[in-house]
Amino acid sequence: SSTTTFSGPCVVTFDWKSSTAYSGWYLYYSVDGEQKGSLSGITDWISVTNEFSDAQSHTVEFRLRINNSYQTGGENCVWVRNFTVTSVDTSTVTFEPNYEDAGDATAISVITGNTVVDTPAVLRDGYVMTGWWTAAEGGDRLTAETVIESDVTYYAQWEETDFTFSGTRPDRKSVV
Repeated sequence: SSTTTFSGPCVVTFDWKSSTAYSGWYLYYSVDGEQKGSLSGITDWISVTNEFSDAQSHTVEFRLRINNSYQTGGENCVWVRNFTVTSVDTSTVTFEPNYEDAGDATAISVITGNTVVDTPAVLRDGYVMTGWWTAAEGGDRLTAETVIESDVTYYAQWEETDFTFSGTRPDRKSVV
């Protein structure tokens, strides 16, 4: 196996390819111990990109597993090339619930130039949230296409309803 450790925020890219004559030859790659992909058989070059928006240490590992090692002959090769770790800038995106006694805002790091994938789920009795906006009233709405260029705060905006929430508020995320 081969491992590389690095710190974020960064983007890790590499190309990999397999040319194995026998089944049972697998090249795996994992990030922080979690398998992310594998190759076997005959493939062309495949480009892989992983983004790390946090400042934590991460490890990428490549591991070759040969199940049928008694077989000989043929060409059995796997390659990894162009492995790069590129530092990137991040922006802090803050989500304000925007009502009295709502609790603290939630902040996430996003690689500058990317979009927000998940937003916090916020519930309020007697109200329906209409979205995340750049102002407490009015402003521009956050969408799945909104590109984050710098630190920004989004505010939940609310519309009154007859609905009343009861029970435990789930700790989950919602898609923009």
